[in-house]
Amino acid sequence: MVDAQVKRKAMAKDAFQNMKPVLSIRNTIMNATIRPNSVIGQDGLVTDAGSGNTACDPSNGACSGICDPQWFGPACQYDVSEFTVTGGSGSDLSWLTDNDDTTCNNGNVQSITVRLNTPHPLTWVRVVVRDTIYLNEFQLSYQTDGSQVSTPCVNPRSARVDDLTLDISCPTSDVVSEVTLSAPDELELCSFYISGGRNVALREATEQSSNFVNWYASKAVDGNPNNEGTRDSSQATCSHTQPWQSGLAWWKVTFSNHTEINKFVIHNRKGNSEYIE
Repeated sequence: MVDAQVKRKAMAKDAFQNMKPVLSIRNTIMNATIRPNSVIGQDGLVTDAGSGNTACDPSNGACSGICDPQWFGPACQYDVSEFTVTGGSGSDLSWLTDNDDTTCNNGNVQSITVRLNTPHPLTWVRVVVRDTIYLNEFQLSYQTDGSQVSTPCVNPRSARVDDLTLDISCPTSDVVSEVTLSAPDELELCSFYISGGRNVALREATEQSSNFVNWYASKAVDGNPNNEGTRDSSQATCSHTQPWQSGLAWWKVTFSNHTEINKFVIHNRKGNSEYIE
């Protein structure tokens, strides 16, 4: 069992108060030791999925329509690794990053190269095409951070999600800065997603050094990144320890499965940036 605990300096009495810790981990299902009774696939983003009447079902995480721009997947549970398009034929490649699987290129693209805004180890990518005939043999290659040499994925595995969507697995141990997708003929791409991981801290067991009214430790892993901006404890969506309490303030999450952690992200409460150093 992985046991992650965060502590702050003693001089900051209310350290880690007002913080909204969220862990975003890569390749969770493949790298975790899953217990027989574990439920997989019901931990997606269960808040508003981002477009008018589009929302996720809070009972199972299933979504319809599109996700928030930072998320993708059937339950909007995968973090989008943001990138900048640095290479590719065609004058307009804006369709590639518009978060819309219905906007596609005009058929004159054979390869695209993207640079990750934040380099990280590669796990898998998702390709969405205009027509099922274009789900052909894609080639995926990458450059590690600081290298100028392109390395093809070794024994990549592909899984067809539907007639227009293909997932390609290409796990690396090294940090990757650039990814290139190419095809023997035309790509006919609509969307290209690089997985940035999944939040495996969601709804896990939590503790903190003390509770301030209703701002319990569990609020930090409820899947709601709302920064509140309110002092009404009945609307609490963040964790908060008791103010002015002596000693170290801490917040802790215990994972139910063995988990390989790639990064963690902290969302602070509105107007309390002094608690993040």
